[in-house]
Amino acid sequence: MNQVIELIRDLSKEELHAIYHSSGLERSRTIYRTHYCTYTDDAILNGLVGKGCFVGPQHIEKNAYGTDKSSGYYYLTKLGKQVAITIKRGQNSNKSTMLKNKD
Repeated sequence: MNQVIELIRDLSKEELHAIYHSSGLERSRTIYRTHYCTYTDDAILNGLVGKGCFVGPQHIEKNAYGTDKSSGYYYLTKLGKQVAITIKRGQNSNKSTMLKNKD
């Protein structure tokens, strides 16, 4: 658990949002999804792959969304899911709003 807390402290607001959004916990009490679909050159998601929070991109499509770029799915790892759950617990306890207070 300490590894997760330390990681959360080191992640940017954008990185935390990507993990939290990918879990579906914004609108649910439980993780109901585990992916994020975006361009394959997304610096935030590729950075989170390097930090062990996601794997991907997978299922790559060329010329995504009518552009000349490729898109793919990034999937939360066990560590990424633990980060999302920890964020949710922090928000539910009213001790912290990790996403809102990050600069």
